Amino acid sequence: MFFGKNTQKAISTETLATLMDTSVKIEGNFFFDKSARLDGVIIGNIRGPNTKSGVLIIGPKAQIDGDISCHSVVVLGAVFGNIEADHLEVRAGAKINGDVLYSIIEVHQGSNINGRMVLKNSDKSLIPENESNAKKKVLVDHSDLKQTVFPKKNPTSTTQERKKNITEQPLS
Repeated sequence: MFFGKNTQKAISTETLATLMDTSVKIEGNFFFDKSARLDGVIIGNIRGPNTKSGVLIIGPKAQIDGDISCHSVVVLGAVFGNIEADHLEVRAGAKINGDVLYSIIEVHQGSNINGRMVLKNSDKSLIPENESNAKKKVLVDHSDLKQTVFPKKNPTSTTQERKKNITEQPLS
């Protein structure tokens, strides 16, 4: 794809081992061993093989709420979770809310990725955990200060005062 030229290839379903229709909803983890196309709703993690035959296609009406791990992932629908793939293709109209860990990525115009994009096997792109924790500081600790914004009142007297004010007001 190059500046508006739409050269998306059609995805063939003939070689897919697993097909899930839009009417299917799965709550729990989903595992497959060859290739899969998912068009329904999955609330749970998805794990496929990390071999070249491992292909996962998230259809345009699919909604995934969980993490995905597979060799090749093509996203056309919505993913709310992290994706780890050697080859990742994000088609037009796809939405990803989560971090993406990839070796090769193809992002089409009109797609949306809301998260970090991290290249696999790149030491420069990953911050060691001990270094990131050292950078987190508490700027000012005000836990020992007493804050008196509003003086405390007796809740019973407040309620009684409200009732008194309501009964004393004339009806219009």
